[in-house]
Amino acid sequence: MKEKKMIARKKIIVTGILVAAIGVGTVGTVAWSKSRQVPAGQEQQETAQIEKRDLANTVSVSGTIISADSFSLQAEVPEVKVKEVLAKVGDRVKKGDVLVVLDGTEIEKKLKLAESSYQVAKTKAGMDVSGAKRSYESALTESKVQGERNTNELKNAQNQHNKAVAESNQSNTKYQNGIADRKHRENILGNAQSEWNGASSLLKTREGELAVSQKQVDEKKQAMDVAHSNYNAALEGGSPEAATLKAVYEGAKAEYDQAVAALAPVQAAYDEAKGIAAQKEAALGSAQSALAEAKAREGELENQYKQAINQIETTKTGVAKAEEAKADAERNSAKLLADQKDSLTTSELSASTSNDQQEQDIANYRRQLEQCTVVAPADGIITALSIKVGDTYKGGEIAMVQNDKEFKVSAVVDQYDISDVDKGMPVLVKTGTTGEEEMKGELSFVSPTPKVTVTEKGTPTAGSDYAIEATLDNPSERLRIGMTAKVTVVVMEKKGVLAVPDNCVQKDQQGNLFVEVLEETGGMKVTKKIPVKYGMKTDYYVEILGDGLKENMEVVVPSLAGASGLQTEPSK
Repeated sequence: MKEKKMIARKKIIVTGILVAAIGVGTVGTVAWSKSRQVPAGQEQQETAQIEKRDLANTVSVSGTIISADSFSLQAEVPEVKVKEVLAKVGDRVKKGDVLVVLDGTEIEKKLKLAESSYQVAKTKAGMDVSGAKRSYESALTESKVQGERNTNELKNAQNQHNKAVAESNQSNTKYQNGIADRKHRENILGNAQSEWNGASSLLKTREGELAVSQKQVDEKKQAMDVAHSNYNAALEGGSPEAATLKAVYEGAKAEYDQAVAALAPVQAAYDEAKGIAAQKEAALGSAQSALAEAKAREGELENQYKQAINQIETTKTGVAKAEEAKADAERNSAKLLADQKDSLTTSELSASTSNDQQEQDIANYRRQLEQCTVVAPADGIITALSIKVGDTYKGGEIAMVQNDKEFKVSAVVDQYDISDVDKGMPVLVKTGTTGEEEMKGELSFVSPTPKVTVTEKGTPTAGSDYAIEATLDNPSERLRIGMTAKVTVVVMEKKGVLAVPDNCVQKDQQGNLFVEVLEETGGMKVTKKIPVKYGMKTDYYVEILGDGLKENMEVVVPSLAGASGLQTEPSK
C-alpha cells in the first residue's frame, strides 16, 4: 500500500533555531522549515523554502524472490515402476540431463501391437481408395468423351442454324430486290401508260383535225365540181354567163387546191401521231409483260424467303434439342461424377479416420515411451524430487527444476492500489540479505483478476489481492529463491521540479491558488502573493507552477499567517 508519511509542523518562537522537517515519501533533497527573526515586537513567522525536488508517487508491497524460470516435471504415462533415479534435491543440472527413468516395457509391447494393426488397416483402406479412384477416373473420362460428342453435335446444329440464317438473309435480299424490281416495272408501266394516253389523245386530236381538213377538201371539191359543171353547161349552151361561171369555177378550183394543199400537213401530223401512238402502245404492251414477269418472279422469291424462314425455325429447334441433350448429358455426367467423387471421398475419409484412433494410440505410446525418460528442460537446480526407485508412478510432479541464476519478484497488490499499477512501471527492490542495496526493474505482469485462494474445505474463493511480477535489471549475487523482498512500484515520478509542502498552497475567496512569499524590504519582512497551479502531488509535497517562482524563495506556512503581524504587499 502507499506510504502515508506526514511531518508535524508547529509555530516556533525561539529566535535563530533551525528545526529540520524531513519529507519522507519523496525522492531527492530534504526540505528545511525555518523560523526567521523579525523586528522587535513582531512574532516569528513559520516558513518553508521553494526547492527543486525529485517527486514520486509509489506503492510499496512485500514480495518473494522467485526463479525467472521454474519447471515442474511430470510424465503422462500409465502406472509404471520407477526404474532409475539419477539425481537428488540440490543437484545442479544441465539442460538434457537424465533425471529419472521409468519402466516402459509394457508400453513398448502395446506400441508394437498397435503398429502392426495399423499397417494392416492402412493397406486395406489404401485398396478401397484405389478402387474408388479408378471408378472416379473412368467416370471422368466417359464424361469428357460424352461432353466432346455433345459439344460437336451442338456445334453442328448451330452451324446449320447459322447457315439457314445466312441463306434466309440472302433470300430476303433477293426477295427485296424482286419487290423493288416489281415496283420499278410498275413505275415503267405507269409512265408507258401515261405516254400512250398522251399519244392516243394526240392521235384523236390529229384525227379530228384531219377530218375537218378532209371535209373542207370534200366541200371545196364539191363546190368546184358544181362550178365546173355549171361552166361546162353554159359554155356548151353558148350562154353569155360562161365567162362569169368560168371565173366562179376557177375561184372554186383555187379554193379546192388551197384546201388540198392545207390537207397535206394535217395528214402528215396525223400520220406522225399515229406512228407515235403505235410505238407507245407497243411500249405499253412490253411494260405490261415485264410487270407480269416481275410479279411472277417476286412471288417465287417470296416463297423461297418463306421456306428459308421455316428452315431457320427448323434449325433453331435443332439447336434447342442439341442444347437440351447436352445439358441432360452434363447433368447425368455431373451426377455420376459427384457420386463417384463422393464414393472416393468417403473411401479417403474412411481411410483417414478409420486409422485415426490407431495413429493416436501409436503417437500416445511413443510419447509415453519418450516421457519414461525424464530430462532437465533447462540449466538449474533441483528443488524438489517426489519419487524413488521401485515406486509405482501414478502421476503428478516428479521433480522441480528452477533457474537459480536469474530471478524475478512475485507479490500481491490490494484492490485499493491495483488501479494505479500498470505493466512496464519501474520498481525498486530491497531484501534483508542485500540491506540498503536497491535493485531496479520493471513490472512484467499485472493480473487482471484477483488472486484465487482455496478454503480448508477445498472451495476456491476470489480474494481482494491482485498478483504482480517484476523483472530485475541488476539482481544481487546474494539473492536466493524464496527470500522476502520489499517492492516499491514507482507510479509517477518527476525530477527537478519546484515544490513546497502541500499546506503552503492557499486558496482565495474566488478559489484561486496562491502562495505567500516572504521578502525583506527596508529591514522589514513583508509577504507577496504569487498565483500558482498544482503540478504533481505526493503525500506531503506538491509541485507548484507559476510566474515569478524561484528556487530558495521562502513561503509562509498559512496555519500561522493570520497571527504573524507581518505587512502584506498586494499581489501584482
